[in-house]
Amino acid sequence: MKGTVVGTWLKTSRQLWGEDLTNRAMAHIGWQADKMFLPTEDIDDAKPKAVISFLASQLGKTEDEVWQAIGKDNVRTFFNAYPAFFQHENLYSFLASMYDVHVVVVKRLPGANPPELLIRPVSEYEAVLSYRSKRGMFGYFKGLLAGAAEFFREDIRTETVEASAELLKIKIRFPQPVSRLVSYRFNKLFSLGFIRSLPVKIGVATAAFSLLASLALAAAGLNLPLWIPLFSGVLAAAGAAILLQPFASVKAELQGILAHQYYGTTKVASDDEFEAIAELIDQYKKRVKSEFTGFKGTGDEMRMYAGDFNDLAEKMRRTSTEISGVVMDVALAATSQAQDTSHAVGILNGNLATLRTVVTEQERNKQQLEAAVAEIKGGFDDIQASNQRLERSMEKFGDVKQSAENLQDQASKINEITGMVSAIAGQTNLLALNAAIEAARAGEQGRGFAVVAEEVRKLAEQSQHHSESISRDLEILMRIISGVVALIEEEYVVLANESRQLGTVVHSNTLHVLNVHKVADNIVNMIEQLEQETKGLSEVYGKIEALAAVSEENSAASEEVSAAVTVYNDKLQDMMDKIGEFKTVIQHFSEDINDYRT
Repeated sequence: MKGTVVGTWLKTSRQLWGEDLTNRAMAHIGWQADKMFLPTEDIDDAKPKAVISFLASQLGKTEDEVWQAIGKDNVRTFFNAYPAFFQHENLYSFLASMYDVHVVVVKRLPGANPPELLIRPVSEYEAVLSYRSKRGMFGYFKGLLAGAAEFFREDIRTETVEASAELLKIKIRFPQPVSRLVSYRFNKLFSLGFIRSLPVKIGVATAAFSLLASLALAAAGLNLPLWIPLFSGVLAAAGAAILLQPFASVKAELQGILAHQYYGTTKVASDDEFEAIAELIDQYKKRVKSEFTGFKGTGDEMRMYAGDFNDLAEKMRRTSTEISGVVMDVALAATSQAQDTSHAVGILNGNLATLRTVVTEQERNKQQLEAAVAEIKGGFDDIQASNQRLERSMEKFGDVKQSAENLQDQASKINEITGMVSAIAGQTNLLALNAAIEAARAGEQGRGFAVVAEEVRKLAEQSQHHSESISRDLEILMRIISGVVALIEEEYVVLANESRQLGTVVHSNTLHVLNVHKVADNIVNMIEQLEQETKGLSEVYGKIEALAAVSEENSAASEEVSAAVTVYNDKLQDMMDKIGEFKTVIQHFSEDINDYRT
């Protein structure tokens, strides 16, 4: 079986018994519910029969009843698909064209094997319809017959006259005549059972009439030889008029053909040329009906294909319009992206230049910081050296008791040392101030460094204060050195305490210097990392520039695609207009074909 027919059956099943039952029947034989059936697809006969069997079991009906219901409904489906096949005057004319329809189907679908459907009139109102099929689907055939009778609104009576495994013959009585037999008795009489020539019949009729007239005159005792020719002519005209009566039937058939009426069958029984002419006219009508059946089918198919093609073109147009909109959006987005990228490139370029300037300044600050750290280290080295000298002086300070002469010199040295300590303290205070400024620039990361710098500044102020105190003490000592020898021991103790404090300060300052070294090293590392980030940003800048160029190219390409899609839409519209004109031509063709009433 062909896929189109099976698909039609399943569609009818969905309409009659619902989606769920039909889907279960399809699943029963392994078909998906959304299976598509192609027109040229060959379906194993067993599968649709298994579907019908499943439906019958679920509906509580016989398979024959299910087939009849499907067949009856299929008539409407076939009418929607091929309305030209139903352009007939009555049911008989429609059934008579089914053989030709099946011939068209075989031509259209290679491999199709439709049943043989023939109808033969047996009386004026009756005909025998023969249905021959190897599949034996007689229930479906009866459903089709009932649906066709309902479509043409004819009340028919049927009687099965023969039934076998592959053949079913049904006698159908139609409400209107399906065949007309016109019998001309004089034509048949003068054929004498074997004469088929009309001129011979006219001669025989003339001779017979003349003989009868002569016998009648002789019996009356009349002898009028002059009247015989005239009377013979009258008799010949009368005989010809009688024998030419079938011409009226032939003329009526020809007038029907001129009126495009090819339905109905007229038989002439005259046993002469009129009967042969009537038979030829009937064969001609059958041939024309067969050909016009194909024409009508072609017209319907062209109409359907034109509609499908128009729908496809409309879908293509809508899709193309959507693509055009998307392309336009992409073009606008690409243009905006190109502008944004160019703007970002400009900003990034400015930021990169600023970053390079900052890196350069930080490099210079790094060098200054390293120099300052070196100076601080040198200052603390001097402080350590001074502390060591002070310790040595303390070791020799005991000799001051014994040598007052050297006290002045030692006092001077101490005065110098305290002056140096004051200078170092002032310098340390300045360095602490610079360190606090640098910590403030560093922000959150320099907060700890600022605290250390503040402590160093305080220590420096204390150191300066103590050195000034020592200087004042030494001045007093030098002024009263001669009178305060007794007090040297006490001052020695004071000096020892101050020496210990100075050692503590030196030790603390040494730790602070180490911390400053670490901070300086961290700053150097940060500057190096900043240089690496600058290089990375330079590479990113180059890539963004390339991306901006690509965005501009994409924008231009999108605009070109949008223009091409617009042209494509215009061409599609032209094609749809041509399809509309083609459909108009098909409509006119179908209307012209339908004028021939078959």
